[in-house]
Amino acid sequence: MEVRRRLEFAKRYPQLVTAPLRKTLMDRAYAAPWPSISKARVVDDPLPVLVDVNHRRHFGIGPTDVAKVDQPWSSKAATCVWRGASTNLEGEDGNERSDRVRLVQRWAGTYDVGLSTLTTEGREQGLAAYLREPLTLRDQLQHKYILCPEGNDVATCLKWVMLSNSVPLMPTPRRETVFLEGWLRPYVHYVPVAADWHDLPARLAWCQQNDRACQQISLNGKAWAAAFFDPALSAQVAELVQRRVAEALRPALHPASRQVLAAPVAVPATGPVAAPPAPSQRMPLQAARGRRKAVRMLPKLQR
Repeated sequence: MEVRRRLEFAKRYPQLVTAPLRKTLMDRAYAAPWPSISKARVVDDPLPVLVDVNHRRHFGIGPTDVAKVDQPWSSKAATCVWRGASTNLEGEDGNERSDRVRLVQRWAGTYDVGLSTLTTEGREQGLAAYLREPLTLRDQLQHKYILCPEGNDVATCLKWVMLSNSVPLMPTPRRETVFLEGWLRPYVHYVPVAADWHDLPARLAWCQQNDRACQQISLNGKAWAAAFFDPALSAQVAELVQRRVAEALRPALHPASRQVLAAPVAVPATGPVAAPPAPSQRMPLQAARGRRKAVRMLPKLQR
């Protein structure tokens, strides 16, 4: 899987293949002690530069796919639904259970929520009791309110939910990808729920009592999501990211190496992309100092 993502990254961001930055392209997001290139990051962490990888999984269900099976707002049931895999079982701090586990443990017997698939860890932790029949996209879009708990990094379903005539209910995003989940505003793009989902009945009651407001939230979300499915705009963003990273790194490079990032790098049609050099063994001991230095580079990335 990692090799596939590196190949995808190389095709989409050829000028960044040789960039002297750590590349984290898997489904995890941690606070970064130095600048990096990442699929996901912790919200408000300015150091990782976000890139679009695993595109098919996150953006494979597009506006046309949703429109084929969606229903008008007035035809949907004023109920909630969720199906998903038992990912990220340890939760945010390694001690608490994840959003998904807390959701099904608290509400699987009350609402139509449950796990559609179990990971190996899920089976070992006895979560088979929360398995429910998988639902198609059409089935889920019969509901006005669709729950969107985070998984290994973000809630993958959030993209197609926001493309639909339904409303996402979810805790405040803690991680973000190129979809910029951290920029979404409560009661503008989604209805907020507590991290442990204890207030879900109250939030559903608010939705049912404020039907017109929820319909407007759905329209706002659709406008937000549609921009991320524009191929021309996505290509422009990818080009801008490469240019800004190159500009920020250029002063730190040896003069003979400054042109490495200036021109596209030829990527073979087949074969794995070479992994970046392993970081220095001393780096973890100097994480705090490295982060302070990295922050000084930030204005160049944000210009």
